Amino acid sequence: MKSPLKGFFLSLVTAVMWGALPLIMQQVLTVMHPQTVVASRFLAAALILGVFLQRRQRLPSWRTLSQPRYAWLLLMGVFGLVGNFWLFSTALLFLPAAASQVLAQLSPFFLLFAGVFFLKEPLGRNQRIGAAILFSGILLFFNRELPTLFAGGLGGKSLGILLSVAACLAWTCYGLAQKILLRDFSAQQILFVLYCGSALVAAPFAAWGELQALDGYQWLCLLFCCLNTPIAYGAFAEALNYWEVSKVSTTITLVPLFTIAFAALGHWLQPQRFAAADVNLLAAVGAALVVSGAICSALQQRQKR
Repeated sequence: MKSPLKGFFLSLVTAVMWGALPLIMQQVLTVMHPQTVVASRFLAAALILGVFLQRRQRLPSWRTLSQPRYAWLLLMGVFGLVGNFWLFSTALLFLPAAASQVLAQLSPFFLLFAGVFFLKEPLGRNQRIGAAILFSGILLFFNRELPTLFAGGLGGKSLGILLSVAACLAWTCYGLAQKILLRDFSAQQILFVLYCGSALVAAPFAAWGELQALDGYQWLCLLFCCLNTPIAYGAFAEALNYWEVSKVSTTITLVPLFTIAFAALGHWLQPQRFAAADVNLLAAVGAALVVSGAICSALQQRQKR
């Protein structure tokens, strides 16, 4: 596979995993606090990736990573990742999965412009047009949800909105730090260090006794959430190796489509656990625009002679 194709495929894997995550996580949050779920995910991710790197003798050098020029980037990545996980999980207590994914699309836009302004990455004409089409498509796709989100008072959904926006800003800090560190380290090495650091930060705030309240179904959901972390973020990190930040970010904006599709599938299989995904004509038009915008942004511009 050529590098652009690898980048697109890995970005798509990330979008699928993130699309399913809030629906599954809501099944666990009925009996566990967000802090416990987040700590479990980081501990599992650090263990899985650590074993993977150990078998291949590719564990990072802690002496090298402790250098000042890397230390501040690692701190930025750790607190950005922990902040994103905590805020996003807490927002799911106030917002439905689809609504949270609407606001989550601020993350790739924030990262797109961060890559342009801080890393001096090019933003071509196709990407600008694609981003405009994609953003318009998102607004149409959630034409009924968006007015409802902003119609509330200071609590409830409004609090969920503020938490989601804060989670997007935290995620952008992580993504930017990861991109810079990729110049000197492999994606797996960086993620392992970030997972270990995030686990150390999150573990003291977890209520581990809540694990005893899980039934078999909820244990499976928690297992998915734990495996989602190394798979989705591993694919995301590798995608940044093969593709520019702006293109990876644009592909990830397909996440709401997967969330709606998985919600419909979940309602068909288990209607008592998952709410139906209600899509009207404007939402269908918006879905087509989202896909068209992502494809337009991903097209590689021909180089001038």
